[in-house]
Amino acid sequence: MANKNIIVIGGGPAGMMAALTAKTSDTRVRILEKNNNFGKKLLLTGDGRCNLTSTYEPGEIIDSQVFMANNFLYSALYSFSPADTWRFFNELGVELKEERGRRVYPVSDRSSQVRDALVEEMKRSGIEINTGYNVKSLWLDKGDLKGVILDNDKKINGDKVIVATGGITYPETGSDGTGYKLAAMAGHEIVGPSLALVPIKVRNNWTEKVAGLKLKNIELKLFSRDSGKPLYHQRGELIIEKKRLTGALALEASCFMEEPYNNYRVKLDLKPALTMAELEARLEREFKEMGNKFFKNSLDNLLPAWLRPVIVKLSSIGSTKNANQINAEERKHLAGLLKELTLSVTGIGSQDEAIITAGGVSVDLIDPANLESKLISGLHFAGEVLEPTAFTGGHNLQIAFSTGYLAGLEK
Repeated sequence: MANKNIIVIGGGPAGMMAALTAKTSDTRVRILEKNNNFGKKLLLTGDGRCNLTSTYEPGEIIDSQVFMANNFLYSALYSFSPADTWRFFNELGVELKEERGRRVYPVSDRSSQVRDALVEEMKRSGIEINTGYNVKSLWLDKGDLKGVILDNDKKINGDKVIVATGGITYPETGSDGTGYKLAAMAGHEIVGPSLALVPIKVRNNWTEKVAGLKLKNIELKLFSRDSGKPLYHQRGELIIEKKRLTGALALEASCFMEEPYNNYRVKLDLKPALTMAELEARLEREFKEMGNKFFKNSLDNLLPAWLRPVIVKLSSIGSTKNANQINAEERKHLAGLLKELTLSVTGIGSQDEAIITAGGVSVDLIDPANLESKLISGLHFAGEVLEPTAFTGGHNLQIAFSTGYLAGLEK
């Protein structure tokens, strides 16, 4: 009996995992990558350190970390969990470690080690590795899948085709939306796509004076003009840049925004452990203890050095006013500023800055048990090309590995 021909389109984490899972003694697996090497976007993840998974259980990821089409991932995440990812890479010689926020990185702190381990395992397994191969379309004959057609019109036979081409972020890495075109050819609907986990642009000029400031253990709330309740509310880390917010809190908040972006505002609670009344009482006590010390020099115990002059100016309290002369109304205003430092949103970052694509091939016509198209037999999808999208913390790479694994499995 002839070997089953399997084609994987895309040499990212989902594609490489799909190829490795699909390769058996009874299959011929070819992976087609348009770039000259594999995993270009993988090299960028985690600031080059590769936050490749987490220590979350599958159910935790589905319930709290995936914000689009979460229930669709049940079979994938339980078939190949974060614990499986840890074991898999350990077996490839990549030692892993857990860091703050239950994030998992290679001990080496090098994303290239993760990429290289996957490529070497593909070579060892006998997978046919092809770079510089640009797939133009699916090869369909009266609705039956025959393989793929390259941009030079060459046809490659395939009994099974796995589309793992990524989304639309960092297009220079090869994630240029090709997978959406292939899916649409087969009759699949595309949800969005839009940029997610992307820096937020703000109007406030004072951010230029504190560019590079990292704030830890603060709370961020995202509001729209149409809602009195926050669309997003979380405690964590934020980085303030010139008229931009980034860091985990800003990146996650961006997932809850859509055009027009000037409809949103961000409120920062710089002292989330204190209630408004507790903060006012603390200010009264500390200012009294400081006596004749100027107001501008009295915030050392409350704020990072870069932020102090900004808060002094925004408070409208005279910078040379004695601390013990600041009245109750001024303390209340200052406390309100520290509890609700408000920034006006003007937009989001570009495709080259977004970590992930929100949306993708709709899951409505894909079987969650094996990620096969319900329209075209033998056509499967894996990774970022699919609709499900998660927050930061290694969850999107875990989804790539899990869906790649499930798509590669043979019936």
